[in-house]
Amino acid sequence: MKQATRRLACRMLGACIALGLAGSAAAQTKAPYNVAVKYDGATHSATLSWTSDAPLAYGFAIERRLLGSATWSQVAFKSEPVRSYTDRGLAPLKRYEYRVKAYRSGARSDFYPSAAVATAVNFPYNAPYPFGIRPSNFSQDQMNADVRDMYTLWRATYVTSAGAGSGGKRVYKPAEGGGTVSEGQGYGMLISVFMADDDNGGKADFDAMLVYYRAHMKTNADGSTRNLMDWSINADGSTADPWVAPDGDLDAAFSLLVADHKWGSGNGNPNYLGEAQGIINALQKYVVFNRVTTASKLIANADKDLTWQEGAGSYTMSSYQMVGYMRQFASASDSTRAAQWLDTLKSGYEAFNYFYKTNPGTALTPFTFLTQPGLKQYLKGSKGYTFGPDSCRVPWRIGMDYIWHGNANSSWAHGLDPAVSAALAQDMPKVNVNWFMGSTGGNPSAMWYTYQLNGTPASTIHWGQRHTAGSMAAGALTDVSSQQQLNTLYAWMRQQIPGQDYNGGGYRVPAEYFGDTVLMLNMIMVTGNMPDLPEVLQ
Repeated sequence: MKQATRRLACRMLGACIALGLAGSAAAQTKAPYNVAVKYDGATHSATLSWTSDAPLAYGFAIERRLLGSATWSQVAFKSEPVRSYTDRGLAPLKRYEYRVKAYRSGARSDFYPSAAVATAVNFPYNAPYPFGIRPSNFSQDQMNADVRDMYTLWRATYVTSAGAGSGGKRVYKPAEGGGTVSEGQGYGMLISVFMADDDNGGKADFDAMLVYYRAHMKTNADGSTRNLMDWSINADGSTADPWVAPDGDLDAAFSLLVADHKWGSGNGNPNYLGEAQGIINALQKYVVFNRVTTASKLIANADKDLTWQEGAGSYTMSSYQMVGYMRQFASASDSTRAAQWLDTLKSGYEAFNYFYKTNPGTALTPFTFLTQPGLKQYLKGSKGYTFGPDSCRVPWRIGMDYIWHGNANSSWAHGLDPAVSAALAQDMPKVNVNWFMGSTGGNPSAMWYTYQLNGTPASTIHWGQRHTAGSMAAGALTDVSSQQQLNTLYAWMRQQIPGQDYNGGGYRVPAEYFGDTVLMLNMIMVTGNMPDLPEVLQ
């Protein structure tokens, strides 16, 4: 139990300080203390510092091991009066522990209880995704600087503590009455957890956003919580609309799994893992069409009372089928819910496969579609059936699955349903990108606001370029044949300034909360700074 507690503590960023020193032999003397470790993601190096009291030592041995390993290795010996050491060339996406021992004439100290460093916990990550490509027209250092600059401006424009309650922060819509929606809060938690480093306040923002999220849960008639956030909150903190929009909760749950792997749960941190599991379980309980064996198993358009049943008019949003998250949610669930999440993963790819094959020249998905299995499944219902600001996020969501897992999930779905293309995770975003760049003549600013699924314009205005072009850039990560298109899209993305309109390529690109925030998320992903930490950082 003591070992498990210590390991949990050592998952926290920075130094893990224990109470007391081991050993009491006469030949031992006081160990170095105030041991601290700081990781630099740009150089994959860890800098240790420590304090050592008189009598002076003649040197200090520094040892390192992978967190969880039983074997320590000496990496350096530093002579007096040195009190620091930088360990370079560490492997990305690994965790390390360090310890320091003092040697004196006729005596040596115990090691001070170990300090931990995790090489992937801070932005920038500087580690390749397992699959896919990245822009090749700018260096990694430049892309890191680009996304850092955009984050600083996005945070200043769209994150506030005003109206967020004690200890809270929220993502808000300054040009739309100052309110907050759950989708934006989920986005803000994702952005903050991936962008956080030791100095930029990202972790503090994340924890404060969690406070606000928890303070605005939807309640049942008996006063119990659904553990899912109300859709719309007024600027003063009152509820504007208690409907649940599941995409915000899906992002919030995943961001909490990331936080658990970056910083650890407990020992001064919120119980990130427990919070994530509460949301994940509530999603299966209230917002997945899973009440009967013949249900679609898709993420629903909203929360449903427990007596509700999927019917002929039931519909959902294509962008809610976040296939990249499903296995992580399954891993964080009990066996029953894990099986349910795998059902939802399969159903998501079956839906995407329908649109991929129905519109082979575009592979575009609609805003909404009917869900109940049968002849009308995936067809138009009572809501919109065009490609636009909601469904434009699908290339990003599928592209996310590909850069983390390759075609493993779509191939797995193919094994259960041979109608699903085994390479769908790679191919569908590629088709989207080919259509988008062809239809705009390679100028993202020229896109129309909405399109029919066959690719013809369905609107008469040029609008929404930031969220659509950003998501297309994320989709372009999936295939080497999209390299030039990705380069063009990234060159355009990096010119966008949160809160400011952009005039380029002959068209106005308006600044607004949704476009700026989706673009921010896609900047993080496209620059290589959205690793799948719940799976690669154990």
